[in-house]
Amino acid sequence: MERYERYNARSESLNPVNTVDPANPVKPVPWPQFLSGRWHYWLLAPEWLCEWALYVFQRSAFIKLFVSGGVAIAVVAGIWLFAFESNDRDADRAVRRATMLATLVQIATPPSNNSKPNPVIPILETFVNQKMDISGLPLPGVNLQGANLKGAKLKGADLEGANLKGTDLEGADLKGAVLKGANLQGANLKGAVLEGADLRGTDLKGADLKGANLKGADLKGAELLWAFLQGADLKGADLKEADLLWANLKGANLIGAKNFTQIYQACGDKDTKLPKGLTIPMCTDKQ
Repeated sequence: MERYERYNARSESLNPVNTVDPANPVKPVPWPQFLSGRWHYWLLAPEWLCEWALYVFQRSAFIKLFVSGGVAIAVVAGIWLFAFESNDRDADRAVRRATMLATLVQIATPPSNNSKPNPVIPILETFVNQKMDISGLPLPGVNLQGANLKGAKLKGADLEGANLKGTDLEGADLKGAVLKGANLQGANLKGAVLEGADLRGTDLKGADLKGANLKGADLKGAELLWAFLQGADLKGADLKEADLLWANLKGANLIGAKNFTQIYQACGDKDTKLPKGLTIPMCTDKQ
């Protein structure tokens, strides 16, 4: 213990630590002075070398600039690499989605054989359950009756003439989707996004469209007999020749709706928002 204390005292006397002004570090002692004739100090040679290296680094502006520049380059390179990998990930996702859609199209039963359950349904349901984006899905005329597609991401999907009778599409994103002539009888479309969707001639008899977003949707000739449209947003929707017989429009927004001349067929309540000058029959308790 005494020997260790004597060594520390000698080290501090030979090379005191500068804690007062870090900007002007104390120059380490030369090697002969550090050694002072004691052979066992050779064991401390790495420490002496580190002290000199630190001293040179603190005194050399070039080294400081070099190291700072290296750090800056490393940061920039890291940011660039992250952005590059991010683009790669986006590209990979796009490829995987395209492959996934192609697989679904290949597995789907042709429209000519719509009498049997479609083998694509369980695969499609799995994709939807895993929150996969299947926007743009091209399955026109396919039989998807009774499928559970709750919350599906089907933006811009082509489902023209498809059989979606009784399908659960609650909360699904069908913005801009093509559903022209599709069968959606009794389908669950609560809270679904159908903004700008093509629903011309679509069969929506008894469909549940409570709280659905139908802004700007094309509903020309659509069959909405007994449809539940409570709280639905039909702002700017085209309802030319649409069948709204006994449709429930309680709390629905029809401001700006086009060609809404068959209002007498449906019913609403005091919260139903109508184009200026129009009135709607009140729904009974049974409706």
